[in-house]
Formats: sequence, structure tokens, C-alpha cells
Amino acid sequence: MEFKELNYLITLAEEGNISRAADKLFMAQSSLSHFIKQVEAELRTTIFVRTSRGIRLTPSGEVLISHARKMLWEYQAAQNEISDMEDIQTGTIRLGISTFRGTYILPPTMRKFHQRYPGVSVEITEADSFRLEEMIMKNQLDVALIALPPKFLENPSMEICIKDEVCLIANPEHPIAKRAYRQDSSQRLWVSPSDLMDFTFIFSGNHQVLGRLARDLFHQYGSMPPNIYPTDASPLLATALVRSGMGIALSYQSSCQLYPDLLYLSIAPERIFVDLALVYPSHGYRSRACEALSACFHEYNVPYI
Repeated sequence: MEFKELNYLITLAEEGNISRAADKLFMAQSSLSHFIKQVEAELRTTIFVRTSRGIRLTPSGEVLISHARKMLWEYQAAQNEISDMEDIQTGTIRLGISTFRGTYILPPTMRKFHQRYPGVSVEITEADSFRLEEMIMKNQLDVALIALPPKFLENPSMEICIKDEVCLIANPEHPIAKRAYRQDSSQRLWVSPSDLMDFTFIFSGNHQVLGRLARDLFHQYGSMPPNIYPTDASPLLATALVRSGMGIALSYQSSCQLYPDLLYLSIAPERIFVDLALVYPSHGYRSRACEALSACFHEYNVPYI
């Protein structure tokens, strides 16, 4: 079996659907179905069970995928070690980052990295911090940018690279703007958490860092806003609703470069910050290319407006 075929199997297992896997692999669905039959015939066992929703692994399939991941990871590790001998001329890095955070942090970071190392490929996985932690534990990623503290990782191999402020975002015409205070002689404005109770608040999902922070903030003050809409929005959807004047929400100061038309208010004079860290698998080879990409993240500067 070729290494590209190992990737076929892993993609099928992750997608749980032949059609989606074929789209991701840029293959015809019929070709991928034929591949499954061919592998199952060679191994004389069933790897995937067809269901009404797609496919799922059999016990034999679970064993095969486990070994496929290890073989593919070992091969990639060998490629990266050889690349290091050639002074980072080639190689592949598996990077994980959230969709929302990646939207504004990743473009300048990737542009800088590819200018320095044009021959290195970066495979990007978009997922929330919890899912990224799971992938790091399974050695499915070489590095991931997550918000601290980690939920699942114990004694993680990590390094803090960005300190980001959690702000309240609002349409400039929203009445919350009239309750903002100016912090000392600076241009920064802040709002008291108690003032948030009078307005419709848009929560991100509880599996999102911003969603958990918002709920923790209100629990500290002993109550929740009477008007909540909706309760499980993604950060991108919450921001879109805020821009339309539907309510207020939490976001990150660093996202201001994408949405400079919004009002960004600190939470209380003390402000709230979140540390963003690069995390790595606890075991395995960390390539020089991976370290070079990490250095580019460390160079990222949080913009302010």
C-alpha cells in the first residue's frame, strides 16, 4: 500500500462519508469506493460499515487506521528530519488553529513564513481549541494554537506566544456606547459588567472559549442577561449579528483589524486577557521548520484601534 493510500483511509475515517472524503481528496466518489473494496479484498475483512448517514469503522478498520496514522506520521517525521539536514528547504507542517482566530492571525503569519521558507508546505486544520487538543494528543498535528488553560492536555509541551484582550464588541450606534468610561488619559474605553444586563447579549457556544468566558463573567455577577440571542452562535456569527445591531458580544481585541467598524470596550478597568499558546505533541520529533513557523507566531503583534 502506498503512503497516499494511507491518507485515503485516514480521510475516509475522519469524514465518515465517502462523498465528503472524495471531495477533500479531489477524487471521484466511484474511485474511492473502488479503493475501499480493493483494500477489503486484500485484507479479507470489512473495514467500513455502510450506514444511512455514511460509513463507520469496524473493529478491524480501527486497527488499520491506528497503524495507518502511525506509519504516515513516521514517514512525515523522516521527511522533516531529512529536510532539516537540507536547512529547511522542504517539509510539511501540520498546523491546527480555530477558524475565527485563524481568520485574522494566520494570514500575516503565513505570509511571513512562506516568504522565508517557500519550499515548506503547511497543512492547516480548522477546529476549536478542544478538538485541537485532542488531535495534539493523538499526534495528528505538529503544532496548534490554542487558548489557555488547556482542557484535556496534562503537562503539555507548549509556549505562550500571544496575549490577547477579551473585549465587548458593539455597533458604534448601540446604547452601550453611552455607558462607556475612558481609562485614565488613554483612548481606551471600558464598560462595567453590571451594565451589560440591560442589553441583548449574543453568546458563543459553551465549547468555545469566548462562550465559556461570557458565562463565567455573568456567573460572577450572580445573574444572566434577560435577553439572550442566540445561545450557541459561533464567534463569526456573533460578530455578524453585533455588526447588524442585534446585540452585544465578547470578542478578541486582535480581531479589530477585520472589523474596524465595531466598538471595542474593555471589561472593567482591570480588563480580561487570554493567553494563546503553541502546543506540541509530548513525544516525537519537532522539526526546524515547525520551530521556524512557531517563531513567526511569536512575532505577531496584536493590533489596537
